[in-house]
Amino acid sequence: TPARGPCSPAPLQAVDVSEDGGLLCCLSSRGTVHAYDLSSTGIPERTHSFRAHHSYATACRISPDGRHLVTCGSDRTARLWSTSGATDRGPDGSGNGSGGDGSIWKCDGVLDGHGRWVWDAAFSADSSYLVTASSDYSSRLWNLRTGEVVRQYAGHAGPVTCVALNDSST
Repeated sequence: TPARGPCSPAPLQAVDVSEDGGLLCCLSSRGTVHAYDLSSTGIPERTHSFRAHHSYATACRISPDGRHLVTCGSDRTARLWSTSGATDRGPDGSGNGSGGDGSIWKCDGVLDGHGRWVWDAAFSADSSYLVTASSDYSSRLWNLRTGEVVRQYAGHAGPVTCVALNDSST
């Protein structure tokens, strides 16, 4: 039997660690997020476990300021989750449906507009903007305060499956 990650019985799809090193988030291919507190010594404690997407999930990223987690999936969306500890009902309002500790983060927004899977995302240095990559041959720059698309980068010859953003002034 192949080894699976400590985060889920489903294959582990993505892992990210906050810039301050205090938070680890992992995402299973089935859309379940598990968050761990790394700030204390010893074995990391799982603090949150919830279903972020009800379909195949592709990526998760923690914002540079540590206030948000974005998850991406085959449902053509990127979802923005507040890491402050506030709870919500999940992506469709029906609850987390994932087991675990049942503690989920508040969904601060669903970035909807891509025509196919959203594969990846990258935050701006100030955590105000997000770039998404999609199978619809485009990437989009989103204003996270308004949830609006600032710019669409279309015309790629194939699916856009990864994205990076360097907007730092250094």
